[in-house]
Amino acid sequence: MEGKTNRLFALEGLRGIAAIVVVVFHLCLIFYPAFFYGVGMYVPSLHHFHFEDNIFGNPLSVFMSGAFAVTVFFVISGFVLSIGFFRTHDQMVIRKLAAKRYIRLMLPVLASIGIVWIILSLGLDNPKEVTETMTHSQWLASIWNLVPNLGDALSQGVWGVFSIGDVSYNPVLWTMKYELIGSFLIFGISLLFKQSKHRWIIYILLIAGTYNSYYLGFVLGMLLADLYSEGRFPFTETRKPTMIGVFLIGLLMGGYPVVSSMGTFYASMRINWLTEAQNESFYLSLGAAFVVAGILTIPRLSRLFGSKLISKLGKYTFSLYLVHMAVIFTITTSLFVWLHGFLGYNKAALLAAIMSLPFIAIVAYWFERYVDAPSIRLSGIFSNWLLGLPQSEGVSAYADRTNANWLQKLFILLRLRFHRVIDGHKQ
Repeated sequence: MEGKTNRLFALEGLRGIAAIVVVVFHLCLIFYPAFFYGVGMYVPSLHHFHFEDNIFGNPLSVFMSGAFAVTVFFVISGFVLSIGFFRTHDQMVIRKLAAKRYIRLMLPVLASIGIVWIILSLGLDNPKEVTETMTHSQWLASIWNLVPNLGDALSQGVWGVFSIGDVSYNPVLWTMKYELIGSFLIFGISLLFKQSKHRWIIYILLIAGTYNSYYLGFVLGMLLADLYSEGRFPFTETRKPTMIGVFLIGLLMGGYPVVSSMGTFYASMRINWLTEAQNESFYLSLGAAFVVAGILTIPRLSRLFGSKLISKLGKYTFSLYLVHMAVIFTITTSLFVWLHGFLGYNKAALLAAIMSLPFIAIVAYWFERYVDAPSIRLSGIFSNWLLGLPQSEGVSAYADRTNANWLQKLFILLRLRFHRVIDGHKQ
């Protein structure tokens, strides 16, 4: 059991590393867009240094690919959202996860949009506009082209992000629609078919139905969780050489280009009846599943990613993911503009990125402490209330605890007020 626990800690470490890769990816898209777009429609014939265009279509780009890191998130979500139920066969595990899922995602998402709304309202995004003309990053030029509106920001955070994929305030939130819908796909399939001896046929049908979308990652994650809980291949002690190969193939697939595979190593892998975007989601999802399976089965990798130093990163993954772009588009761009005048392009870009990392870490730390962690607790309180379950402690005592912040207390007061109203009507 201890070995299995350590393996799951390794997934926390993998999530943390994936979040760091997303940050590096976005920094590169600003300063060295040819890394991921090549030279063509998205990037003019521009090279900031000779090696820049050699990264495009190179399998080594997997270590800087934010798109691949996101599919790793999806596979891990499919795994962790189903593994508890697969182990216990207790339907309440799924019911509680389903009841808290929207609140758990929505509150941090709304807070991240609020931060961007404040930045835009105060005009703190001006350095981004200056940076566009210096970097010629088409991706950077496409971000935050809106007039801040509080109503629109609230609507986007509460519903638009999850329903229609409206992500004009915080572009990284495009994943939230997949996270919410993919989560409930996992919950439904787990409840309906886990006890069935023919569920493997259902998995095959699900893979066939999602192979051309990012929902494939959730399905593959759930499949891995089922195999893991049953102790089936690849989760055996005798498959180490095979799984090393699987892990390396996963990394190879993870380097699939973001825009187009034409003229690259990956062109021969392209499935002709799929679009470039569908090819990308297919190979990245499959590669992410292979990498997750490798992390879980190769002892040295499990120990590395499950170490205290790396696994602790998992706690800050969501916060880092949500807030890093707000820091990059203000502090990083400001530092770059300031340094460019006397250091030149490449030194200014590198130093601005390095100098902004502490700011990103600090903002992510405070966001986790005052937004993400309370959101997790509040979603738990909400799910227990929705399902009619007793809270772990008395509500009033919980509100009086010194470590309960204002958001928790507000929710508890609203909950008490609701019950008083209901009781009053009953009398």
